Amino acid sequence: MPTRELKSQGLLVRSVSFRKSKSRVGVTSNELDQLAVVCPYLEVLDFDQAVWKYIHTCNLDQFTYVHRLPPFTLVKSIPNQIERLDQLSLHGAIVSDLFQQLNIMTILKNTPRLSYLSLNSQQDKSHAIYISIGEMDAIHDFCPLLKELVLLGSFKLMHAPHITQQIQIPKKSNFMHRFSLNALLAPHWIYYFAYKYPHLQHIDFELMNDTKAIAMPKNEIQKLFSVLLDSCPHLRKIELDSLSAKTYLTSDFFDTADKHRLKEIKMKDLPYCLVSRQDDFFDFVVNRGKKWISGLGTEVIGSDLHITRILHPLAKLERLTELVLCCGHPYFDCELNLVLDHCPNLIQLTIRSAHVTLSDTQQQQQQQQQQQQHGLRSLSFSTVSFSSAVFDYISTRCDSLTRLVCYECDQKQGNVIRMHMPQHTFETVIINGIRMGSFDQPNARIMSITQGEKSRWYHAYHRNNTCSPKMRRLNHGQTKLAQRYYNQQQQPLLNQVWHQDLYLGYISIQCKSIKHWEFICDTTFEF
Repeated sequence: MPTRELKSQGLLVRSVSFRKSKSRVGVTSNELDQLAVVCPYLEVLDFDQAVWKYIHTCNLDQFTYVHRLPPFTLVKSIPNQIERLDQLSLHGAIVSDLFQQLNIMTILKNTPRLSYLSLNSQQDKSHAIYISIGEMDAIHDFCPLLKELVLLGSFKLMHAPHITQQIQIPKKSNFMHRFSLNALLAPHWIYYFAYKYPHLQHIDFELMNDTKAIAMPKNEIQKLFSVLLDSCPHLRKIELDSLSAKTYLTSDFFDTADKHRLKEIKMKDLPYCLVSRQDDFFDFVVNRGKKWISGLGTEVIGSDLHITRILHPLAKLERLTELVLCCGHPYFDCELNLVLDHCPNLIQLTIRSAHVTLSDTQQQQQQQQQQQQHGLRSLSFSTVSFSSAVFDYISTRCDSLTRLVCYECDQKQGNVIRMHMPQHTFETVIINGIRMGSFDQPNARIMSITQGEKSRWYHAYHRNNTCSPKMRRLNHGQTKLAQRYYNQQQQPLLNQVWHQDLYLGYISIQCKSIKHWEFICDTTFEF
């Protein structure tokens, strides 16, 4: 396309987004500079963080009208003139560097229009980023229009012995609506959040209490979230890890919640962050929080001889939409239809370490024909065994399902799994290791995807003893051979490696469409 025509069309462009797929997208510094010339009225520039690795000496100051940029991972990429930005994200080592060099406040001084700020310092190496009350105040002084603040990673909010006296000083109007925090802090910092953010609507906490801080009386800690509710009358949603929930979701808190318009409490789905059935907190939160709890991770215990023993208390939760159910061992029968019956509002369900099955009584089978549709949208199986009958049930009961994940799973009988869901439109399907017939066999390596009338067959294989498996599509002749083997049990000649992989099993997915799918065969696991 001629340069003049390209530039004339670029005058109309207001937003550009680059997304990498299986192949990496690269944008060079020169290409980014040209973009500013071709699209002079660009307002939103967005792309994956990895793209910054290709950009070394770009001049983002050329983008006169841009007010939203992708997360920065390199200090040298940050433009000099950023007064126009209303969103700023800094990810990785750059966050630590800016705090150590005391440059973070210099940057924030130049962003008076900022409404969203994300500082995500999560990285492999251990480090600590200390934030004082003065620095927190400075962030809001420099960014008076800030509505959402995200602090993730290795932040440590420094102990201030007189924090309660400091926050009593009359404060300027603060417009913060959402606050996300993953940090080490002393509990009395919650006083600061309560009085600093009167318009808060949503908090997302993943906290670790600072044991070196001066201890607060237990009865005072138990009232901290009540103070938060009283000081933030617009608060509607609280997200927090289960350890913090045990600390702050007390009887005093629920008594206060009854007087406010709080709508939702979600205990976050974090690894090994379950509310144990053996803990008194489980019974407490199920009974006192039944009007608010929307997310919970819990586990079956030894005395739970049947899945209904844990489903009956969970059925009390009126707003439960996200559930992680860890059954502890792969031979415990987790009857999927009973889970959905007891939790009718579930949107996201994860089942770990169980034998996922269905109630097989004749009465239950008759009821299945009359069951109403369930609104489940996301289903994840992790280290479970199952049969294809489970997917037949899902197909008829859960027509809203858009995400399906199978991670290190096993099917005891047969070497074929048929996920026959012709009416489903999937956003994501991830098959990460399914083994059939025996623990000694490798994972299945043959898969077909049928969308409408069109079928494609794939083979995951290792080439030249490489660790990373390759994915290839079977040609017409290979597809016919595989179809005869699985449908008619005609034995192929074992003259090629992929013929041997036919014995390991085959996964068939039939649906209306799939936007994104992954087939991974190289996971190794033991029940």
